[in-house]
Amino acid sequence: VKPTWPGSVQPPASDASPASPATGTGLAALGRGPLVLVVIAAVVPRLPHLGAAVVGWHSWRQADTAAIARNFYRGGMNLLYPAVDWSGAGRGYVESEFPLFPYLAAALYRVLGPDVVWGRALAIAFATGAALYLARLASRHVDRWSAACAAVAFSLFPLNTYIGAAFMPESLMLLASVAAIP
Repeated sequence: VKPTWPGSVQPPASDASPASPATGTGLAALGRGPLVLVVIAAVVPRLPHLGAAVVGWHSWRQADTAAIARNFYRGGMNLLYPAVDWSGAGRGYVESEFPLFPYLAAALYRVLGPDVVWGRALAIAFATGAALYLARLASRHVDRWSAACAAVAFSLFPLNTYIGAAFMPESLMLLASVAAIP
């Protein structure tokens, strides 16, 4: 049973017009065309940043996240002991949010070799996942093309484009936030 807004008129169940919300569950209900559009809009604007150095107005944050990933890679994959490089004579353990993003980047380092590109690729993957979940969420209330347009607009917001390619955990947080909406 779909929730309705008070006073709204719902079309009969037999109405299968293209402007009705997508039927079914999951992303498959959107159809191939809208899904491809969302993925292209989420990935293509971020690709020029893939091989970029850790610079920008959040370079300190990206450098800390990259250092934590590198230290996981070099010093053991203990998720409970994130370490940075600016600690002086100490071990560098740092209080931070749960370090899942740098841990996953370090896991990619173990498979593919240490390179900042893997952290950025991870951020792009999470940003794309957030856009797909947003399209899925929107498709419950509007038709599939409108849902895809909402996800495309979300993907193309300049701040979201920057955050979605930065070596920071914000794209994972955004994915988890959007995916948590029932």
